[in-house]
Amino acid sequence: MTEDKSKYLFDSLQSLLEVQVEMARRGSYRKIAQVSDQAGTLVQQIEKIPEAANIKFAASREKLLGLYKKLELMLSAERDIVNKQLKQLNNGQKTVRTYRNSG
Repeated sequence: MTEDKSKYLFDSLQSLLEVQVEMARRGSYRKIAQVSDQAGTLVQQIEKIPEAANIKFAASREKLLGLYKKLELMLSAERDIVNKQLKQLNNGQKTVRTYRNSG
């Protein structure tokens, strides 16, 4: 794989991750899932880059890792919020059933 092709792959993945982070800020989680398929394909191609070429892109890899971590934290925080809301909803449903069954 040529160095230009490798650079293109890293740059493309970085762009996709930046898009996903922005979508997470906006709450567009379905779109994040759609873009993640494209990102997964790029990751598979990057994994095939020979180690010698991979060393030249260490800074790019670090930047990608930072974006992945940022996205992961954003999604994890949203998951926690949704889990809390789901728990509140379940508690509310239990309360309604209790009142319905006792009356």
